[in-house]
Amino acid sequence: MTPTTHIQTVSGRYVDLLHPVVSDIDITDIAHHLSHLCRFGGACREFYSVADHSVRVATILLRRRSSWPGFCMMPQRPTWVT
Repeated sequence: MTPTTHIQTVSGRYVDLLHPVVSDIDITDIAHHLSHLCRFGGACREFYSVADHSVRVATILLRRRSSWPGFCMMPQRPTWVT
């Protein structure tokens, strides 16, 4: 078997992790995958996803009329996604 650096996302797209292309990235894939990652390394009594945490922080910032709530939607985003 030949090693590969590609992953298939939930939407069926393939992303080369070593050579990512912005057009291969879908925000719904990111949201889906973050919704399956537990915040705080799983050290909580109930499942609390990274996506849920991001939405809660963005909501708080919107209520405070912050100029950057969208940034909180992707706290672990790599720099090439910008």
